[in-house]
Amino acid sequence: MVLIAVFLPSLMLMAVLGLGRYEELLLGGDEPAEAPQGRHLAAVPDLAEDEAPEPDTQRASEDLPGQRRAA
Repeated sequence: MVLIAVFLPSLMLMAVLGLGRYEELLLGGDEPAEAPQGRHLAAVPDLAEDEAPEPDTQRASEDLPGQRRAA
């Protein structure tokens, strides 16, 4: 029973990996995947000094009455 518990999962894993490799051979998976043509990221422009948003002087927890934490 111990031998079955030790060897059966590894044999099943080897069988699944072998079948996956066989499927790749049948479907012609020997070609390398195409590399992406370029980056598709867009940078966010920085805000100018005169366009910077004003900082909030009041905390969000002070907006709701009864939501203060006990000291």
